Amino acid sequence: MHDVWNVFRFCPRCGHPLKLTTGDDGQELRCTNDNFVFYQNPHSAVLAIITNDKKEIMMVKRNREPALGTWDFPGGFANWGESADIAIAREIEEELGTQLTIKSIFGTYHDWYEYKGIRYSTATTAFVGSINALPTTINQEIAELRWFAPNELPENTSFESTAIIVQELRK
Repeated sequence: MHDVWNVFRFCPRCGHPLKLTTGDDGQELRCTNDNFVFYQNPHSAVLAIITNDKKEIMMVKRNREPALGTWDFPGGFANWGESADIAIAREIEEELGTQLTIKSIFGTYHDWYEYKGIRYSTATTAFVGSINALPTTINQEIAELRWFAPNELPENTSFESTAIIVQELRK
């Protein structure tokens, strides 16, 4: 697995080699020709902690890599130009075919997302919300959907941030 720092090697502006250096904000890829800095900031991700009237929490089993077969919260990545709240509403509509009502922000988390041999940094916003109806359509990213009591949330979770959230929800 390679960090993005080891994969991107050329300046997107002039094509000269990029050099991994340390700047005021930490690691950066700097052009050897014109000092252009190619920042590798975290990708914005979102997830929903969906609860029902019984105070159960919805989790979904992943049906694709990374973390195939592990438990996760529904969500995904923000698209270009999307805010986090718009991104989570879109993701829930796409994944579950239902509307999300956001109640609050549970927290924000850093994580790593490994995809096709590259390790990406992510900044995840976790929303708490409810849905207006039981899921009508579960897309192919999800192998299974299940409601859990907080003290019965699964151990086999997808990412470090998911495991942290599960621990916080069990309290």
